[in-house]
Amino acid sequence: MNQRTRRHIAVAATLPTALAVVLYCVLAAAGIAPGDLLPSLAVAVVALGAFTYFRLRKANSDSHPE
Repeated sequence: MNQRTRRHIAVAATLPTALAVVLYCVLAAAGIAPGDLLPSLAVAVVALGAFTYFRLRKANSDSHPE
C-alpha cells in the first residue's frame, strides 16, 4: 500500500469524528454545549488520523515481508 492510499484511508477514518467536532462547534456557538472541550476534540481528530496512518504502515510492512 503506498503512502497516498494510506493517507486517504486515514482521512476517511477521521471524517465521522471531524463531523462530530463541527457539530459540537455549532452547539458551542449556540451556547448549548460548553466550549471548553473544543481544543481536546481537535487533538483527538489529529491523533486518530495519525494513529490510523501509522497503523496502516505497520500492517503493510507485516503483510509483505522482504
